[in-house]
Amino acid sequence: MAQKIYVGQTALIMKLDTKIDLSTAATALMRYRKPSGASGSWVCATDANNLISYTIVNASDLDEPGTWTRWADITFVGGTWAPGDPVTFVVHSVGS
Repeated sequence: MAQKIYVGQTALIMKLDTKIDLSTAATALMRYRKPSGASGSWVCATDANNLISYTIVNASDLDEPGTWTRWADITFVGGTWAPGDPVTFVVHSVGS
């Protein structure tokens, strides 16, 4: 069973499997779109298993209840770029 995510939650690690070799990645971002349509990105760590991850430490990172969309955005040394497939997740109001 997946962990429920709440508005304002911290100490949560968001991960995406890029399914591509990240050894020459210059930047790894996790882009997101909030339920309101506002968008942004988090700077991510990469690992040898093709994963990018971002640890939620600020209560303002997850500030809207509803369905969010996130995807990888990788820029490699030399300037090539690879976007990832979008995935959705739900952020719940506390107490719901």
